[in-house]
Amino acid sequence: MSTYLRRERLQRLGDWSVYISGLALGLLLLYYAETFYGARVRHTNLVLGLCLAIFYLGLFRDALGPIEEKAGTYLRHLSERIDRGYVRFVRPTMFLGLAALSMVIMVYIDIHHVRLMEEGPIVGYRTADYVIGAIIVYLCTDVTVRSFGKLMASIVPLGFLYGYLGPYLPGALYHSGMGTEQLLRLTVLGMQGVYGFILQVGATWVAIFLLLAGLTKAYGILDYLMDVSKELSKLFRSGIVHAAVLASLAFGSITGASAANTATTGSFTIPLMKNQGVDKGYAGGIETVASIGGQLVPPIMGIAAFIMADLLGLSYVRIIQAGLIPAVLFYFSVVVSVQLLIYKFGWQTTRNVKDIEYGVFLEILWYVAPFVVLIYYLAVLQYTPLTSGYYATLTLIGIVAVKYVVEQRSVGVKSAVKDTAEGLKVGSEEMAPLLVILGAIGIIIAVFTQTGFAQRLNTLMISLAGGSVLLLLLLAMGVSLIFGLGMPAPAAYVLVASLAGAAMVRFGLQELVAHMFVFYFAMYSSLTPPVGPSTIVAAKIADAEYIDTAIKSSKLALPGFVIPFIFVANDVLIYWDFLSTVLVTFAVLAGIVGLSMTIFAYDGSSRLSTVGRSIYGTLAVLTFFGTYLGLFGLTTQVAIGAAIIVLVVATSVVEVPGVSRMYAQYLTKPSPVAESSN
Repeated sequence: MSTYLRRERLQRLGDWSVYISGLALGLLLLYYAETFYGARVRHTNLVLGLCLAIFYLGLFRDALGPIEEKAGTYLRHLSERIDRGYVRFVRPTMFLGLAALSMVIMVYIDIHHVRLMEEGPIVGYRTADYVIGAIIVYLCTDVTVRSFGKLMASIVPLGFLYGYLGPYLPGALYHSGMGTEQLLRLTVLGMQGVYGFILQVGATWVAIFLLLAGLTKAYGILDYLMDVSKELSKLFRSGIVHAAVLASLAFGSITGASAANTATTGSFTIPLMKNQGVDKGYAGGIETVASIGGQLVPPIMGIAAFIMADLLGLSYVRIIQAGLIPAVLFYFSVVVSVQLLIYKFGWQTTRNVKDIEYGVFLEILWYVAPFVVLIYYLAVLQYTPLTSGYYATLTLIGIVAVKYVVEQRSVGVKSAVKDTAEGLKVGSEEMAPLLVILGAIGIIIAVFTQTGFAQRLNTLMISLAGGSVLLLLLLAMGVSLIFGLGMPAPAAYVLVASLAGAAMVRFGLQELVAHMFVFYFAMYSSLTPPVGPSTIVAAKIADAEYIDTAIKSSKLALPGFVIPFIFVANDVLIYWDFLSTVLVTFAVLAGIVGLSMTIFAYDGSSRLSTVGRSIYGTLAVLTFFGTYLGLFGLTTQVAIGAAIIVLVVATSVVEVPGVSRMYAQYLTKPSPVAESSN
């Protein structure tokens, strides 16, 4: 049998292995949501083992793909032959072996988990336990390297190195030191660290929604949202640009992964924006900012909301309430900024209402029921996210089955079963690296907590702040962006919450406000250089320079960077007090308009002079922070917000005689005929 046929058969074996493993994980998650068959830590181990196996089986399958032929003479260099042999045989064998090893470890931990938790700390652990613990640490690190890069994965070896070198480190970094066995007991064998609350939440609350996201992909719902955004683009003169923002919002609220969101929606929206005349750097920037914001949108909030609810001991509904207004503020800032750019650079298009296919919008009625069920179980019955997500998933499966039968008649049931199985596989395959990195984050948090580093960092931040709330917030922002390092939002949030969130609470900020603050900046780490994975993806799709895209993304996101500071200063945006919340929200929305106009030096019709930008910028800052600083009360805050709106309307929309003339004379400057977007 030829090598080609053998590899083809092995690749089919890889496909089926991933399919069966993914289906098994999906069914296990649904079974646990229905029965709660055992201890949470036991379920977490089974999920982690299957995730590791699925990941390596996927690599095994991909490694058996076509090998690129290199140009050259018949007598190739020996090193090239060795390399090709490694690609053909060694790598697939290695991945298959790692997948099998993952399953063996899963079974070992499942059999011994009670002994490891209860007897191990008293009687001691076996040599085999330590070997298994070391292998688990290696596998989590290896998957993190292959999924998120060496920079992300470095947190695990750095954590162990910090454990070893503690006695030799200065100041706040000092601790008494740990040996390898102690570190393994702390991070794995005690069923903490890797198997701690972070991965436990991931294997239950997070996993069920990632499974739901996989089903939406398999059923074509995400493709349907693309069709909706395309039809919506015909309604607006902004064309595809605002439709791209809405599509990214919808995708992000479902998938909760900013880089994946950028890649999925960006492959469709970025080329269309470029065809409309949008500068390629801004096309990538718009998609990047809109995609990361999807993680802020209730009810899912990038999966991190589930972890936040568990960390704070609050109901999930309370987290949704806290995240709603900040999410509205963020997307409002994006829409305003994008609209200003459209006017400034002339990216408008012609409305094409006659060509709209209105039937596309009616199909959404099929998908309303699962969302209603989700909100009903979460908000009305106040069930856990796991149970709510479970019933929403069952509802979606049932609704789609009916839809398939109606549309495809006799073959509808078969198609529904096939797509459901595919959705479970897709969801399982996509959740695998995310859940594994949560385990890796559990390792570093266990080390930081046990050595006292987290507590000392909190004390150091409070000391450096010297009583200044602003300085503390800036320090917390820096810690969040640095330690976030472009990680997935849930992993980044958990890490920075343990490092910076506690310092803010000790300083006197309310706990939910502090956690929302670090969550926002952990999310922004996906955008900001030097890593910025979402920006990298967008720049590649747009065929733009990374730095140019990063600068324009950051410029678009700048109002969003201010939002966490705004809700710290105006906590009624988080802790609702009806009248005050409504009035403050209005004032802040107006302030965002002023800030966006300041950033882009444009008011919708004219370029702003330095004086004009200064006035709008000052008014914006006063609406955001004037009341908090004690400069005036709520009434004045609202009045300043109203003044911004009146100024914009009276000069850019209504063209009030006299006012418009003075405005044009002092606050604007002549606009060139053709202005560059650079």
